Amino acid sequence: MPYRRHISLMTLLLVISAIVVAGGLGYLNHLERDISAARLLVTGLAAAAISSSSVNDDLTTTQVTVRETSTDEEESNDQWLSPELGRFLDYDPSLMTGGNYEQRVLFFYAAWDPLGRSLVKELTVNEDQIPPHILILKIDFDSRLSLRKKYGVESENTVVKVNHQGQVVGKQPAADFVKSLLSSVEVDS
Repeated sequence: MPYRRHISLMTLLLVISAIVVAGGLGYLNHLERDISAARLLVTGLAAAAISSSSVNDDLTTTQVTVRETSTDEEESNDQWLSPELGRFLDYDPSLMTGGNYEQRVLFFYAAWDPLGRSLVKELTVNEDQIPPHILILKIDFDSRLSLRKKYGVESENTVVKVNHQGQVVGKQPAADFVKSLLSSVEVDS
């Protein structure tokens, strides 16, 4: 009798193990399908954005920038980088030169921080109120350690003003910068 219980218990454990393994494999297969679907979606969206940008040159609503490569990077930047394409953009090293901007501001934000999210939202909503000579480049505080070191940024929600050579000309808390920037626009209006 104890032998039969032992075999029944072993059989039960084998069946449960088989179910768990099958479920795990099914879950992994499901994840793989989701990843493949996401890749297809991203590829399709990129292709649609590129084809729609060739049909419709109004890039201000799509936030998609398609650039042609040029042997003269400075000339290329001047051609495509203009206030009409936005004054609050994700950081890209090529945006540090060229264009019609007198001032570049590096905004180090943290997506996990409520204040950082609020400031990003405020700048995005009020992008058309940012003076045309100012370009604000959004930089993820957590993932861009080399830029934090280069510009001496020690905490999230900091702005660094740089000149055309990329040298620091000023730093301040991002909340103060956004408040003064948007309030000066309201006074000027």
